[in-house]
Amino acid sequence: MTVTGAIPTGVYTIKVGVEKHLAKLMTGIQSLTQGQQKDLPTTELVTGDITKDNQLDIRDYNIL
Repeated sequence: MTVTGAIPTGVYTIKVGVEKHLAKLMTGIQSLTQGQQKDLPTTELVTGDITKDNQLDIRDYNIL
């Protein structure tokens, strides 16, 4: 990940998410420096959030 734009250098908790997957809070606090690349730990996201509410429930399964 490369920090660009209005994100100032500092320490952050980072939440990662992509469409149709549950968002996940990354482990630990990450120190970011503006303009520099930061390698984050690999994480797996759970797929199936069809309704985009960050929950897996009967509404997601009904759409499938």
